[in-house]
Amino acid sequence: DIDGLRLDVAYCLPEDFIRRLRSHVDGIKKDFFLGGELLHGDYNKWLNAGLDSATNYECYKGIFSSMNSYNCFEIVHSLLRQFGPENWTLYKGRHLWSFVDNHDITRPASLVNNEKHLPLMYGFIFGMPGRGRSRTQEMLRCSTVEQPYRYHKSNGRGQKVIRGT
Repeated sequence: DIDGLRLDVAYCLPEDFIRRLRSHVDGIKKDFFLGGELLHGDYNKWLNAGLDSATNYECYKGIFSSMNSYNCFEIVHSLLRQFGPENWTLYKGRHLWSFVDNHDITRPASLVNNEKHLPLMYGFIFGMPGRGRSRTQEMLRCSTVEQPYRYHKSNGRGQKVIRGT
């Protein structure tokens, strides 16, 4: 039983394809999750076509810049532009995927100047609007950082959960 699908390079898919896919999966499972990788453009175009969420590359970039410069201006600017209190914000009420690691980008431990900032970066993504997403195995493989974590299988669905030791 599949709960959802992540569409790689979803920005290359026609909106009509996403609408038809949404209609098809809703006919099988009403709460089926469709997420898409979007690198640029107006995410609302694809979200309105039927995606439940999309990768938030703008904030990914802002998190690293903020950590490496010790200045949170860029991430604050992005968050206010996307989800701020004004009526004109881009994605108010939307649930974009916040992330600092995925299969397309360099591992966080290789990008951050201060390894003590790694937990802060993960804290950012789970504290931001939207859906925090982490490839926990990436975090555990970072050889430059001592990791006080371990895997636990839990919740009967085989999902891996990180718990502090």
